[in-house]
Amino acid sequence: MTMSEMPDPGHNVWPYKLTAGKLAEILFWALAVLLLFLNLGIGGLRGSEGRWADVVRLMILNGDYLHPMINYEAYFDKPLVSYWLIAGLSLITGTVTELMIRLPSAAAGLVTLWATRLIASRFAGRAAGILSGWILLTAYSFAYWGRLGEADMLNLAFSTLAVGWYVVRRDKTDFGSYLLFGLLCAIGGQTKGLSAIAVPVLAVLADIAISRSWKKHLNWKLFAAGVVSLAVYLLPFLLASAKKDYEDSGLALVFQENIQRYFDSLDHKQAWYAYFIHLPQLMLPWTPILILAIIASVRNWKKADHSERWILVCIAVIFAVFSISDSKRVYYILPILPYCSILCAVFLLSETAGFLEKLRNIVLKIYFWLIPATAAALLGLTVYGYAFGRKIRVIRYGMRESLQLVLPVMLLTALILLVIWALFCRKLAPQLFPNRETGRDFAVCAGACSVLLIAFFGIVMPLASEMFRTEKPFFGQVLSLGEKYRIPKDRIYFFHHNYTNGSFYLKHERKIPVLDHEDTAKKSELGTELAKLLKESQGQRFMVIGQMRYFRKISSPELRQQVLDRLNLIEPSGPAEKPKKNGKKYAVLIFPAP
Repeated sequence: MTMSEMPDPGHNVWPYKLTAGKLAEILFWALAVLLLFLNLGIGGLRGSEGRWADVVRLMILNGDYLHPMINYEAYFDKPLVSYWLIAGLSLITGTVTELMIRLPSAAAGLVTLWATRLIASRFAGRAAGILSGWILLTAYSFAYWGRLGEADMLNLAFSTLAVGWYVVRRDKTDFGSYLLFGLLCAIGGQTKGLSAIAVPVLAVLADIAISRSWKKHLNWKLFAAGVVSLAVYLLPFLLASAKKDYEDSGLALVFQENIQRYFDSLDHKQAWYAYFIHLPQLMLPWTPILILAIIASVRNWKKADHSERWILVCIAVIFAVFSISDSKRVYYILPILPYCSILCAVFLLSETAGFLEKLRNIVLKIYFWLIPATAAALLGLTVYGYAFGRKIRVIRYGMRESLQLVLPVMLLTALILLVIWALFCRKLAPQLFPNRETGRDFAVCAGACSVLLIAFFGIVMPLASEMFRTEKPFFGQVLSLGEKYRIPKDRIYFFHHNYTNGSFYLKHERKIPVLDHEDTAKKSELGTELAKLLKESQGQRFMVIGQMRYFRKISSPELRQQVLDRLNLIEPSGPAEKPKKNGKKYAVLIFPAP
């Protein structure tokens, strides 16, 4: 698609003076908001959200925003800005909740979309900006991490925003342009780690190397802005170090978690080819388009313009830098997604009648016909569920409620998919994506993917989490037991592990002691402190909370059997959970027995 083929923003093809361009923008951002924010606060803590939840809870409780703690134990594994954003929202609402924890990530998702479209528009034209936004929006990984209350999406947002600012000011050499770029990198580095600094710098260096414009940027203003930005990055760590009785050092952990882990990681080790697996996974469902786009860009390198070369080099450099690292996790390489989306957009706009472009059209055509097939399958399953629901196997595992949740969502999703396929592709798509049949197929696929992702992440997953996840209700029962039997808060203990989520849900205003702490207790002596507490309780009632896997590992057979026989409350297994996960379920021992 060429710029001339894009819909004229002033051409009124819709009633009420709504142009095609405006409708496309409204549709895009409406779907983005729904995908990221719909039912965001429903469901208990998941992933590592408990770390952010308990850190912020204690920051607000103690009025100390420089020294993160979990259950009153120092925890500076992550920098401070991600905590501050959650704390600011929580101070406004008066409480730390799952919604407050996740809001910064969702907002960062919108920022990432905007910055990606900006970069693509400046380098490859307005059409590429629009398509790259749709590709990123409909990648499954974007919705997953955009709805998770951790720092990964914030890290991605600041990284992409810094490059977006550079793209806007790339020909400027004033102090202000350099400074804002540096500040965005510095603040991004304070959300999770140095990757928010490294990725923008690598992207800028790639552009400067290709355009050979490095000489004009070697000036005192660049170095002055760098010094100021470095000072801003270091300031929170320096302020935190003023407290002598705080155990962790933020700067030491920056070195340990970023530099040392990069070259010699103690954990998170994966094979050198791990990101050859993770990146295609993250880009689903657009992985085939990405592979074809990379091949096409490499083949057309000599004929490619500056923007296409820059995007390809960015992807190659970022991929190589993360692959060289000794520490690998699937979400570490999230900052590469905007550039992959832009490359896919450029490839989709190519009108060359080559073999790769024909394969692209075949892939889109397959996706196009998968939409009615998916809708038909959903309708069939819905009819079967309503007609024969009582005979479905999962009912025997206590999932009757799941049908009441899933079937209406499946029916609604199927109907929307059919509307998109039958109406959107014929009447709206030619106006919004007038790139002949390829543009129509992509438009319908992007719209259908948006609906499926919203249905799954915005409706099914939150409600299923609320209905079937047992951790949050369990700790609600623990609180009720403590009140019922009047167990003093200083007589409540954790066993063997500092349970982050438990600390948040119990909301104690003092440290919950950890018996036989994993950092100090030997495996051969596990249960020693618990045995001592049982012996010296002198009739004073206490409560011990632990996971079943640790109670089962108590070294003394007699003590182990005594504890397992006297457990007062055990977290139930979810209807679809595997027996292997039962060891991670919590249990409560109250002694003397009520």
